[in-house]
Amino acid sequence: EVLAKEEVQQDAEAKVLLRGVIENTVADSMMRAMAKKALAKTYIRAGSLDAAESVLTDCLDVFLTEEARSGLDCRFAGGTRQTFALLLEKRGEKQLAVDQHQVVAVKYRQLRGDSDRDTIHAMASLSKALLDAGSQQDARDCALDILDVAKQVLGDGQEP
Repeated sequence: EVLAKEEVQQDAEAKVLLRGVIENTVADSMMRAMAKKALAKTYIRAGSLDAAESVLTDCLDVFLTEEARSGLDCRFAGGTRQTFALLLEKRGEKQLAVDQHQVVAVKYRQLRGDSDRDTIHAMASLSKALLDAGSQQDARDCALDILDVAKQVLGDGQEP
């Protein structure tokens, strides 16, 4: 209970700081979008899913626009989609969450390659989302698809 109260207090403090960045007209659109994404995470933790969705939609628009315009690293939009998937999972919209994870995994694989740590994480998140949505075989196939690469990149967990 004490820990929960501390987390609520920390989120309240974070919200004040993040809103300051978001409202700062000197901050560029990327900085404001990153602050909005962090703010959305506090909303999700608090159960304010509609507020989180609104903020995440704005973030995704900025990140996708910058990605198309300037070649911005796809991790910004990908991370935002993963946060959006978390929101969908909390709402019980498991298939929509799978769809978001799938978009991220496919894009990361295309642009960053299978041996990229973010790609491995995206595939693991997709596998878990598939499992949560009741697609055990698809979850298994997804996990097996990336397992060998993950072992090469991350190690097999065995001490030398």
